[in-house]
Amino acid sequence: MASSSSLSITNALRKQNRIRKEAEATVQLGKTLGLEMNGLEAEIVDRVIQMEIEDMERRKAKGVAPDA
Repeated sequence: MASSSSLSITNALRKQNRIRKEAEATVQLGKTLGLEMNGLEAEIVDRVIQMEIEDMERRKAKGVAPDA
């Protein structure tokens, strides 16, 4: 049986992967819509991830459900 700490790590990794995939999809959508990334795709993905994490922290502080 898996320990609760290993389940927490697994859940955190899944969440990180989901956030990264969403950020990459956001950048791809921008490119599809004609936005120029000028070779800064990785930095833009990182910034989108940072903004998503900040938004999740704000929602948590307000007591709002994570995916509400």
